[in-house]
Amino acid sequence: HGSSRRQDAFLLLDFPGYWHNEGQPSAGLTLRASEAAVHAALEFLRGVGESCKAGADERGPESLAYLGHSLGCAAVTQLAASLAVKRPSWLLGTRPISQLVISAPFTSIPGMGRILFIEGMGLKGAKGFVAQAVISVVEQFSRHVWDNERNLRALARASSSSSGAAEMPAVAILHG
Repeated sequence: HGSSRRQDAFLLLDFPGYWHNEGQPSAGLTLRASEAAVHAALEFLRGVGESCKAGADERGPESLAYLGHSLGCAAVTQLAASLAVKRPSWLLGTRPISQLVISAPFTSIPGMGRILFIEGMGLKGAKGFVAQAVISVVEQFSRHVWDNERNLRALARASSSSSGAAEMPAVAILHG
């Protein structure tokens, strides 16, 4: 393909603490594991390390794209935002994000709590106030404060503060 750097590869992540995986599930542990997996995959694609891809382009892929479903949406929005904000040195010339597809996302876990327990149950007045207070307290102590809305805002800020419109990723939201 001449000088084209396009390389399509897929990295499927299974997160620590979920399903039968060891560890305690948390957004922080998922982010660290995801970053480590992307770093290892990029090294493999660049031909670095013992188990490298034969004939790899040492520059690696031009950019990264992400797909997440349901809770996976929060994991990929968190990862994409983190890499876009921090731009770790191991990315080298690889753009941290060009495309993001999220399927069946939610705004945040506390937001879902409000929808399910306050709006969904029709709680108003004192009962609604108490339910909101409980959600706010649980949010402070939960390690499951997944927040797609916050992550997408951070991604937009990081993308718009980089070298212009060419850096703004394509974002597709599938919900039905």
